[in-house]
Amino acid sequence: MKVLAFLGIILILAGISGAAGVEAPSSKCDAAVCTVYGFDLNYGEALPIPYVPQKLTVRPGANVTFVNMGTDAHTATYGVSPLYGGNPRVEKLFDTQRIDPGKKVTIRIEKVGEYPYHCVFHPWMNGTIVATGDPILGNIVQPPPAPQPQPIPAPAPQPAPAPAPQPAPVPIPIPAPAPQQPAPLQPAPQPTPAQPPAPPPEPKKEVPSPAPQPPLKPEPQITAKTESVPMDFTLIAGAGVAVVVVVVVAVLVLRKR
Repeated sequence: MKVLAFLGIILILAGISGAAGVEAPSSKCDAAVCTVYGFDLNYGEALPIPYVPQKLTVRPGANVTFVNMGTDAHTATYGVSPLYGGNPRVEKLFDTQRIDPGKKVTIRIEKVGEYPYHCVFHPWMNGTIVATGDPILGNIVQPPPAPQPQPIPAPAPQPAPAPAPQPAPVPIPIPAPAPQQPAPLQPAPQPTPAQPPAPPPEPKKEVPSPAPQPPLKPEPQITAKTESVPMDFTLIAGAGVAVVVVVVVAVLVLRKR
């Protein structure tokens, strides 16, 4: 199978090189919408024509619609096919992606220039779009302006919340004092007659104990004649006065204490 595929590619290249003097079909379209038809590669043709027209001239701003009229899926991808020395890493200015049989995809050519394209599934399928002349102003899509940084609006000052109305204080009625009932008259207390103070207790009179008398020595018994001696009343009176004086002095001393 690999040998047959290799031989098929050689035959295709030989057919293309053999028909180098044949001019590829081209067309000029001044309309706003132009159409390119895609067909499956016919190995029996001397010059396979996968896209009709293979070279399309349009005005800048024209829409180009690719219609798949074959039985295989195709693409129209910007750039020269790698089979003819193209670089697959080149920037893709447009790419229809996969177009299934009977489907169509539309692209827009914005600027003047030449736009080669090919099918990524069948690298021998290639075509060219040439944009020249006056642009179609109605179809040109202007690039969107660069977004301008929008200033961040300052937060609007929030009004201070109004204080909630305080209910007016309700006066509390003060009850009037009840009339005071006069207290019943109490009989005035009768003064109690003052009791005479009790006389202070009489201090005890200390009677001085008689001084101890020295024991009398037994005198020798003298046999004497008993005689009666008359009593001296003067001595007795003096002794009584002395006793009274001692008692008075003792009483005065006790009162001072």
